[in-house]
Amino acid sequence: MLNDSEVMEKKEAILLSTTHPLSLIKVLLNPVTFFNKLKTERKLGINIFIILVLYGIVTFFLSQHLLMNNDISSTLPKELQNEKSQLIMVIGTTLVGIFQFVSTVLISTLIYKVILFLTQIRVTFKGLFHIVMVAQIPLIIGKMINLIFINKDTIEMPITSLGFTIKPFTESPFLLNFFSNIEIFSIWSYFIIALGTSVCIGVTRKKSMLIIFSTWLIFLTLSSFLIGFFN
Repeated sequence: MLNDSEVMEKKEAILLSTTHPLSLIKVLLNPVTFFNKLKTERKLGINIFIILVLYGIVTFFLSQHLLMNNDISSTLPKELQNEKSQLIMVIGTTLVGIFQFVSTVLISTLIYKVILFLTQIRVTFKGLFHIVMVAQIPLIIGKMINLIFINKDTIEMPITSLGFTIKPFTESPFLLNFFSNIEIFSIWSYFIIALGTSVCIGVTRKKSMLIIFSTWLIFLTLSSFLIGFFN
């Protein structure tokens, strides 16, 4: 028989640290447990590196597809039309993509921090950054799935989005951009951000969902309007 202290120690062993690579699966299957752990540990460690590597792998294959299937290589000088030069281009594009990915996460974190501050919710930038970073996992999974079915029609519009569904019925840039950003993996990502905000900061679930999804819809509408206006 185990005494109470031994039972507690066994439970703690089962709850993987947020720095353990397998804990990233917990973000998808049981995010509340993950964020409860993150609330006390306040670190991700190697998991940030793993997320960047996964994103880099997807970006690498996407860049390779674009180079090989969009006649980009044929526009290059003859001395650059070889496998070595093309590999260097793909690697360079991948590194730029990773930099843009990190920049996007940082900017998103800043925007959410400002929004939360305006709603009188205090949170550290680092803590919020961790939440936004792990919420990118569903988006990476979505990119992997779309990469499998990639063609000229799915480069800008994921097959998992509503934009791909309505494309045969409209040519409106506003509607196409708006609905192409409404897809299961992006919704999943924002849900994780809202859930992480609720658990780690102590905001009610309803309030965090309202803040995060309202912010997303406002910026999505504005960006879609601007794209529609300039097109």
